[in-house]
Amino acid sequence: MHFNNMSVRTQLTLGFGVLVAIVLVVVILSVSSLSKANDSFKTHVQQVSARESSVNSILSGVKDSSLNIYGLVLVSEAADIEAGKKQVATAQEKTIAAIGQLQSAVEQHSDITDKDRNFVAAILNAELAYRPIAQHIVELALAEKKAEAIDRMNRELRPQLTLLLNSADQYLKYSKEQAKESLNTAQGAYQQTRLIFIIISLVALILAAILGGIIIRSLFRALGEEPAVLGQVVQRIANGDLSQVNGATTAPAGSVLAAIGQMQEKLHQLVSQVASSAESIVTASTEITMGNEDLSRRTEAQASSLEQTSASMEQLTSTVKHNADNAHQGNLMATSASQVAQQGGDVVERVVSTMHEIASSSGKVTQIITVIEGIAFQTNILALNAAVEAARAGEQGRGFAVVAGEVRTLAQRSAIAAKEIKDLIGESVDRINIGSKLVDEAGSTMREVVNAVKGVNSLMAEITLASSEQHTGIDQVNKAVVQMDEATQQNAALVEESAAAAESLRQQAHILLEGISAFDISRAGNRNVPAIR
Repeated sequence: MHFNNMSVRTQLTLGFGVLVAIVLVVVILSVSSLSKANDSFKTHVQQVSARESSVNSILSGVKDSSLNIYGLVLVSEAADIEAGKKQVATAQEKTIAAIGQLQSAVEQHSDITDKDRNFVAAILNAELAYRPIAQHIVELALAEKKAEAIDRMNRELRPQLTLLLNSADQYLKYSKEQAKESLNTAQGAYQQTRLIFIIISLVALILAAILGGIIIRSLFRALGEEPAVLGQVVQRIANGDLSQVNGATTAPAGSVLAAIGQMQEKLHQLVSQVASSAESIVTASTEITMGNEDLSRRTEAQASSLEQTSASMEQLTSTVKHNADNAHQGNLMATSASQVAQQGGDVVERVVSTMHEIASSSGKVTQIITVIEGIAFQTNILALNAAVEAARAGEQGRGFAVVAGEVRTLAQRSAIAAKEIKDLIGESVDRINIGSKLVDEAGSTMREVVNAVKGVNSLMAEITLASSEQHTGIDQVNKAVVQMDEATQQNAALVEESAAAAESLRQQAHILLEGISAFDISRAGNRNVPAIR
């Protein structure tokens, strides 16, 4: 998410959080570095001091031992000798204890170097060489060999003591140099730490300045103007001044100033539209009032016309009812005529059917006669053949020839009779065909009559139905006219109520215009403070 897209709370939290984190880091690093430096320096000082103290104790013990040895050699009283002996022993014990402490320090201290070990070894070696010499001189002094003791002191003890003292002085000098070097190192570390802290602080200041600048810039982009100026602009709008906000068009997109500018534009448009609508409502309500008055007059005239129409519809209803009754009677008569015509048509149909059956039977008789003629013809041929065969047979076939002649005569007579019957049947068939055609024509005519009667019957039924429907429709129209009359009366009352409502609407529109007049919707005269850039 981009920093400019974050909320103001998030930006401030992030900015101060980064600063607090930087401060915490600086504090933690400072405390840690100072603690480490302090611990290191403290440890070094303590360890060096402990070693120097041990060396000084060795020197003190050796010096005390040397002085006590000198005193022991010089005194002669037994009590002084015994006291000197004890003092020498005490000094040696002190020296041995200091040597033990120095050896422990060398083994345990963390800052011991090889050079430290060499110096300490030189001191210990010198002390080890010094101790038996001192012990031998003490024994000589106790043995009353003072001259030899003094000689050994001058010849052996003093050089060894000088060597021991020089070794100790060199180590102490080295320790002082090391302390000075440690101090310089600590100062260098302090300077380095201080420089790091200064750099971190400068970086923190730079980051704080950058974050502060980013936050200020982001806040200004979010606000678009100083808060005091925004307060003045909002107060102007709250007081009803909807003139254009200066700088709103050039303010960053999404800023408070840009949003206030858009709000001012929307409010200006809204108030202008409301004012225009209120004026239109006043004009429309005035026109509605005038229209209602005209509508009231027309409604009264329409009510009078509806009363006259209602009377005319009652007369028309009576007339249509009478026509419907007559049509119903005509329909009954047409139905009766249709039934009679249907019966006549049925009779003619049966006659036509009978004539067709007769014609069919005549045709069958003609066919039978034709068969008879064929039989007679074949019989004649057979009789002729029989006569020929009888002639061939001679006497034996004479009787057969007579029979064949008779058969031939009978066949000829049958053929003549069949021909005459055929002719009569043909004439009958012709007449039957003519009668059948006439009967067909009569049947067709009767069917046309029946169809015509049916058509008349259907027409009368339709007329009756139409008359009934017309009577019903006119009755409904009459009821509708009555309802329209009642509705017209109600409309007249509604027109009066509408006129009163329109007058009330006009008054409310005037009140709305008076309320809108409190807003200044002029485009000129910007009085707000110019936007800061």
